Amino acid sequence: MDQEALVTDAQTLTRSLDETMIKPKGVMLARSSETGESKLWVVPSSNIDKREFYGLVAQAISAEDLSALDVGMVELVDMARADRMGFRQLVRAPGISRIHLKSNWVNGISMPEGIIIRMNF
Repeated sequence: MDQEALVTDAQTLTRSLDETMIKPKGVMLARSSETGESKLWVVPSSNIDKREFYGLVAQAISAEDLSALDVGMVELVDMARADRMGFRQLVRAPGISRIHLKSNWVNGISMPEGIIIRMNF
């Protein structure tokens, strides 16, 4: 898959989700070193039901006509899991970003290769 298109779609989706109750605090395009599969991790600003979350994501993907992303690539990451994953220790990037990470360790937590779209904790 074209990484440029995937990043552009992830940025567009983040902007679109800003207009919903999701209002993402964190968005990261993570790539598994084992499978090569990409996931878009999204941390909403408040607790949200999974069904409602994925419904809003599907609506946004459809409305924005995003071709590089599908709902199956998006993963809801709740605040407790984001804390365990070390998101608060990553760089602060409150807007729409494109910060490339190679495999890193942050406070003893392994972070995958990926691109930070937003980290606003």
